[in-house]
Amino acid sequence: MKYRLIILFLSILSLFTFSCHNVTEPPPVDEKSLLTGKIVFSSVINGSFGIYTLNPDGTELKQITEGGVDPKWSPDGTKIAFAAPSNYSQNNYAVYIINADGSNAHIVPAQPGELSTGENHQWSPDGEKIIYSHSLTEDLFAAYRMVIVDLIKGSTLEIYNDYQEDIVPKWSPDGKKIIFISDREAKVNGMYDLYVMDSNGTNIKRLTQNGGILNYLLYPSDQSIIFSVGQSKYVASDGIGRVDTAGNLLWYNDMPGNIRFGKLSNDGKRLAFSSSAGIIQILDIQNKSIQKVIVNSVSDYRYYPVDWSIDDKELLVIATSKYSSSGYLEMVKISNGIVKRLLDDVITNSADWHK
Repeated sequence: MKYRLIILFLSILSLFTFSCHNVTEPPPVDEKSLLTGKIVFSSVINGSFGIYTLNPDGTELKQITEGGVDPKWSPDGTKIAFAAPSNYSQNNYAVYIINADGSNAHIVPAQPGELSTGENHQWSPDGEKIIYSHSLTEDLFAAYRMVIVDLIKGSTLEIYNDYQEDIVPKWSPDGKKIIFISDREAKVNGMYDLYVMDSNGTNIKRLTQNGGILNYLLYPSDQSIIFSVGQSKYVASDGIGRVDTAGNLLWYNDMPGNIRFGKLSNDGKRLAFSSSAGIIQILDIQNKSIQKVIVNSVSDYRYYPVDWSIDDKELLVIATSKYSSSGYLEMVKISNGIVKRLLDDVITNSADWHK
């Protein structure tokens, strides 16, 4: 179950050292960016723990829930899904939905009396369904299963897999398939590979064969999957690769640093990620070259990319201190590394940006 905690909070993300400009140099020229939409995040502000929304320029802070973590916008920006203590167990979390203005909070339909946990929730591209991982209260050894909830019909579909873990499910851009991480065919528990299935839970196919999957995301133009693996006694080295939904490995590069993903740029040409080395890095998808973003800061912060601005000029990041898993919301300009903190003395470990 340790892997689930890593997934939940790395997402949060978790990790970095950095480079900085010499303080005697003249400051880089600032440039305007297009900052639109709303940011949602979980935090404790003035003693009140909950989920908040904020403009990307740091204005109009608003609390919309009391409690809750891991908020995620619906595709149309009208609702937010988040995790909070469930009706069945205060020690475990279930998935809830609330309107963007804080009204009509309700639990996502589940198997009554059975749901112990609900996390890693993801909206379908049309906003009509949610998929998440859960386990059962009655069986202490039960691993995580997946549940697909039709929010229009109120129906649920559980993808059952005995005692292996099916975790971190995500919809394909067209909503017809679901990608997830699992150890269901591994000879050793915890050896996670990528799998794909149809959106109704059928035709499950294994896409990678070597285990060690840490993170992944889908590339929208051809629905291939970019993934990272972590070195272990079963995996020779850290790396990053790309595989299609038929299981064909398109490319793979060794890349030390325990890679943790952020997001694809809006034009689909670049991938922002970070690693245990601590530097924000930008991967050019086509030629696989790497740009390291030199952050203009004299403090020892580590940066987790959350999302790009709509014009791909800035990254929303969570900036943590060296030994913390939570940090400040900041905007980093890709071209010159200028940092703007959105809220002083307000920390979070998860955020989402609807533009």
